[in-house]
Amino acid sequence: MCESISVKESDATWLINQSGTKKHGYLLFDAHNLENPLHQTTAKYYNMTFKFSRDESKLVRMMMVAHGFSEVSSDSTNFNLCWGNFLFREQDYKQLNEWQKLNHFPGSPELTQKDNLYRNVRHMQIQYEDKNFNFMPISFTLPEEYKDFCAAHAEYPSTWIIKPIDSSQGRGIYVADQVDQVSPEEVQLVSRYLDSPLLINGYKFDLRLYVVVTSLDPLVIYLYEDGLVRLASEKYQHDEELWNPCIHLTNYSVNKFNSNYVQNEDIEKDNHGNKWSLSAFLRHLKSQNVDTVTLMRNVENVVTRTILAASANMKEASERLLKHLNNCFELYGFDIMFDKNLKPWVLEVNSYPSLNINQPIDLKIKSALVADLFSLHYLSTTHICSSTSCIKECVAEELRVVHQVCDEYKRRGGWNRIFPAEDSWNLYNGILEYETPLNLALHKHLYTQVPRSIRLRHDSPCRTESALHLGDSTFLQRMACYERSLHCGLDGRVTNIDNLNKIIQEKQMESEVLLDNKANALTATGDNHLLGKYQARLAFLAYLQRIQRNLMNGLDKEESVQAVTRFLQSSGKLLQKQIPVLIPYKGIPIKARATILSRQLGDFMNLFNKETFMMMDEDINSNKSPQTHQSPIESVNTLPEGHSKIPSKTNKVLDTNSLQQKVAKNTCQA
Repeated sequence: MCESISVKESDATWLINQSGTKKHGYLLFDAHNLENPLHQTTAKYYNMTFKFSRDESKLVRMMMVAHGFSEVSSDSTNFNLCWGNFLFREQDYKQLNEWQKLNHFPGSPELTQKDNLYRNVRHMQIQYEDKNFNFMPISFTLPEEYKDFCAAHAEYPSTWIIKPIDSSQGRGIYVADQVDQVSPEEVQLVSRYLDSPLLINGYKFDLRLYVVVTSLDPLVIYLYEDGLVRLASEKYQHDEELWNPCIHLTNYSVNKFNSNYVQNEDIEKDNHGNKWSLSAFLRHLKSQNVDTVTLMRNVENVVTRTILAASANMKEASERLLKHLNNCFELYGFDIMFDKNLKPWVLEVNSYPSLNINQPIDLKIKSALVADLFSLHYLSTTHICSSTSCIKECVAEELRVVHQVCDEYKRRGGWNRIFPAEDSWNLYNGILEYETPLNLALHKHLYTQVPRSIRLRHDSPCRTESALHLGDSTFLQRMACYERSLHCGLDGRVTNIDNLNKIIQEKQMESEVLLDNKANALTATGDNHLLGKYQARLAFLAYLQRIQRNLMNGLDKEESVQAVTRFLQSSGKLLQKQIPVLIPYKGIPIKARATILSRQLGDFMNLFNKETFMMMDEDINSNKSPQTHQSPIESVNTLPEGHSKIPSKTNKVLDTNSLQQKVAKNTCQA
């Protein structure tokens, strides 16, 4: 039922009708085109375009340009792909033509917002057997459930992890073991802490798995063959130093500031440092005689059940806002942790998983992932997509869906389809939240020999994890993909790692240039030289870095913590782009508040750093003399005093109080 006549060209697969005419086709993406962009492409021929909504992604831009797409302004309505890191507006969905794509579904916060996710999973726990949805720690949404939280702690005193509802990358997260350390008024999710996690060489870790949903009706879910394992930078100890995020949190954005953090510098060694690949993790477990087959089956199961818990509400929103249900797809970042018994726990689901390239292992996995993502969920020209309307009129919807999913599967690259799978109907038919005739029809077409229940029943018993071991011959194929290393030349996606490494080398060069110029700026300040705008900013950054290190180490001076808080509250005046500031609850121990502020100060510094680097050509590479400025930065005077000394490359020692005065004297604006 799934066979169709297709012809593959250099960057597209064309489906051919009986008369031999090209009716419609799908673009094919390859990561190695990042190093050697194609000169003649289907996208260029059809003048295909893309744009970003709000924030951009460097990797997505590089991938699209390398395949012949042109970028248009964010307010343009003539685009093939719009990539955004926030949910789009309702009118954005309603105005879409059939050939346009957005990378978020309407209603996706049902899955990606922490409180909504837990509420949906909890609903499934109540409606069905609890053991089938017992993969998220017990949680409470504050302030509504503050009394319930207090009662739960009184009955069973525990350690809790507190997360702001709509934050990401570790912002505002802390660990507490007393009720009075948790604000009864702030909007946040309080979850029971997993105090017996599985460790790697004594370090806590979690998995960042990449999942894509290409359709909600029928539901189609893919899990990428490789992912990232993120290790904390200090060895795990549960009973001590709850304030220390580098013990208890695994986020790269948190641990990268720790002096113990080890970068993975060799793209061929994916089991080194604080960031591993999924395949390296599985090899590590197998070396310890762990049953990785059962482990990955359980991972697939919790990923599928998590999406099933939210899919009904997401489908309802899509049907309300979309004229064409194929307009959207979504890439999710699943954060999963294992306890000492190898049980997987879903910590959260990210709607905009980071595609930043900070280490060679990021480049290796994410470049292949993004190329395969765009091949999987077809991007087509208006000419190609206009023919699908005829297909809809002439062919039954059921058959159209079957052909679409089968064609998609042929372009899957490193994506493994985990739903529907051979045994998925027998595992999940009693869990589905709504009548889904297309799900049943699709499964019948894909797996003709598999016996299944014909009628969906909400009261039918759920299959438990023991049923996962019953026959699914396709899983062993997926398991082989998870275990193999994503090496050079795999499926033609990555062919020249040396050239691709130039991206990382450029980032490293930028950092080295900034370090050198910071040292020069500090030297000039120490020598009483007047600083230019760019140099003054570098000296200011060097000062902030020292403060951040003190905060990360658990600074316990209340006046200093308060000073940093005041600075962050007024820091928007120093940036072109605003950043959200989460002020820690005063009931939190001071060391925990200091580390939370350290993370936010790091966010400020990253943006300040980027804006500073843009000034380099103006203030350093030009032949102009350094400019002087009259007005001080008022915010500098709110920073804590007495952060002893900052050494420069000339071995001169600067007093930070003097540095404050000189930076303020010579700097006018950010």
